[in-house]
Amino acid sequence: MTARRFAAQGFRGGAITIESPVGASTYHGGAVELLHRFSHGLLLRANYTYAKAMDNATNDLNTSAVNPRRPENSYNLANEWSRSALDVTHKVGLTWLYDLPKYKFDSRILRGAANGWQWSGSYLFQSGQPVTIQSGTDSNGNLDAAGDRAILNAAGVGNTGSTVVAVCRDPATGATFVSSAGTPCGTGAAAAQNTVGYVAANPNARYIQAGAGALSNLGRNTFNSPYFNVWNMSILKNNQFTERFNLQLRVDAFDVFNHRQYTFGQLSVLGTNTNALSQGYANLTSGSAFLNQFLFNGGSRTVQLGIKLTY
Repeated sequence: MTARRFAAQGFRGGAITIESPVGASTYHGGAVELLHRFSHGLLLRANYTYAKAMDNATNDLNTSAVNPRRPENSYNLANEWSRSALDVTHKVGLTWLYDLPKYKFDSRILRGAANGWQWSGSYLFQSGQPVTIQSGTDSNGNLDAAGDRAILNAAGVGNTGSTVVAVCRDPATGATFVSSAGTPCGTGAAAAQNTVGYVAANPNARYIQAGAGALSNLGRNTFNSPYFNVWNMSILKNNQFTERFNLQLRVDAFDVFNHRQYTFGQLSVLGTNTNALSQGYANLTSGSAFLNQFLFNGGSRTVQLGIKLTY
């Protein structure tokens, strides 16, 4: 950029970051819930939420590398209006508690062993977090590559990405040629002057890097990261010794079916999911890491034993 907005104030060097209170957002949603106590000791609660959250800025505190905290063009915030990084289109929750039938044995020992059992659990499903596909280069020349998005190739295959190589003009003859990967069309200012376009290293990729000076056609937060669906279950045994003293033994299994969850969502309150901090997942320059859910371990079944005495 030859002319900078704050040049008159003496700012002629690097980029200037301004945090202005100009963000906007909307949320619309609806939820339904079913709560029913069946006969024979079964309590069931189920709920479903359908929602849509839209905004033009979400990640001011830089808590996610897959959702740039700065806009592609700070002078065109209207172009940032899209699904929020906080948007969860579908969310399902199912919980149950089942008191096993009581048995009336003459033996006090048998009654104590056979009664007081409970089975509880939950099922959670949540849509994936929206992600912004990033070119990883300063495409629009504003000295900030953070928010520069990619080019969508509608005929591309799957969730594949490609960098680009420059198409150069020979300053002596005017002829054009495709440079080799990573080789600019000259040195210094001549490199930009002699660059007339770009070609994708992989023309069959769905997401193409927008080289310097190229215009992206991809919106913000247009890619859905993996959803999660997880089952948790518990077995409890309550032992009532006296009217005052009760001893509860329990086994809790989180992700009981050991189904790996390659998600940015928070599966439980017991741990912290840092997958959204991946610098490579949404960046076209990251090679094999691009949109590769196997960057994350997906977690595994967790079993814990508990004992609780109430009196």
